[in-house]
This record gives sequence, C-alpha cells and structure tokens, in this order.
Amino acid sequence: MMVVVLENQTFVFSFMDLKLIESIETGANPYGICGLASNEKALSKTLVVPSQEKGQCRILIYGKSSN
Repeated sequence: MMVVVLENQTFVFSFMDLKLIESIETGANPYGICGLASNEKALSKTLVVPSQEKGQCRILIYGKSSN
C-alpha cells in the first residue's frame, strides 16, 4: 500500500500495481500528517488522516483481520 498525502486530500494506492484504492477528502493538512500501521502478518492496514471536521480524525481499515 502506498499513501500520498496532499494538503486537502489523501490517495491510497495498491503498491503492487499502483492502482488507486481510494481518494479521501481531508481537512487542511499542510504538513502531510498521517498514520499508517499494519498487523504482524500484514493482513490489515490502518490509516489515520485528519477529518474535514476540525479537531477530528478519520480511521480507515483496509484488508481482513485473521480474528
């Protein structure tokens, strides 16, 4: 997974074929802040970006959990 963070939008791509998975509208993010984490076996990935609502963030989960 590859994440490209712009000031008001974040793009999530598949790293294997560079296909766009999702385009996310965000609030003002001039420093390109985001969080990306995966579990031990990389079955799921969690992405955190600023929300369009001031003071909030969006948490997005990609993939499947083994639990």
